[in-house]
Amino acid sequence: MISLVDLTAQYHSIKEEIDSAVLSTLESGHFILGPQVVKFEESIAAYLGVNHAIGLASGTDALVLALRALNIGTGDEVIIPAYTFFATAGTVMSVGAQPVFVDVDPQSYQIDVSKIRSAITPKTKAIIPVHLYGHPAEMDPILEIARENHLKVIEDNAQGLGAEYLGRKTGSFGDIACLSFFPTKNLGAFGDAGMVVTNDPALAERMRMLRTHGWKKKYYSEEVGYNSRLDALQAAILQAKFPHLDSWNEKRRELAHRYNEKLGSSGIVIPVEREWGKHVPLVYCPLGKT
Repeated sequence: MISLVDLTAQYHSIKEEIDSAVLSTLESGHFILGPQVVKFEESIAAYLGVNHAIGLASGTDALVLALRALNIGTGDEVIIPAYTFFATAGTVMSVGAQPVFVDVDPQSYQIDVSKIRSAITPKTKAIIPVHLYGHPAEMDPILEIARENHLKVIEDNAQGLGAEYLGRKTGSFGDIACLSFFPTKNLGAFGDAGMVVTNDPALAERMRMLRTHGWKKKYYSEEVGYNSRLDALQAAILQAKFPHLDSWNEKRRELAHRYNEKLGSSGIVIPVEREWGKHVPLVYCPLGKT
């Protein structure tokens, strides 16, 4: 049987780098937040071209903190694609808001922007486009709709790190973007890990508070928060892997193009890459027979 993702082989390909990073962290004595986390946060912020990155315990927590930071809660509605991972809807519900489902483009799996306006009501507070399977959502019209209707945009970039929309990295468009470093992601930790990114300093400060029990000053909670901190070992592993992300993504693209060539005449509806996007396939997901 061929594994969908061979994490053991990936580890062995850069074993010395990862082992060195882990040992260095163990010897440092910094295991929760600390310099390894700051370094990785700075790397991701620079890569995406954003001002602030806040390491968290998971991509799911990233969505929760983004919603909380934008004061979305009971009585509010949030527009999301009808085809996505459960956490996109589950986190909206967990803060007391209501997910409103909009159908997707059946070839790119991205939210159908032509159907968003009809889903907006006076209760709508935000749109969460999901860069599903590593294909970018069509961000310009989404942002235009959001501006016209005074809505916030939270990018669910859990599956799309390294993808591009019109030459710009996904995760750099929304008020907040959410990342996941689950082991099977294009950039994966050795356990759960996540991140939120933003250009807004006030949102960044609020999410830093929320990830640590609502603290600005240690042990002084200003609001009810969470224990959702990226630990130093995961940050060190991710930092060791990070220089390889683009080459690994290119390999994924190469394999996807090879599948397209081989399956193109088979009657299987193959995934597309829209002209405005750069797809970094998390999975290769054909649609079945015509």
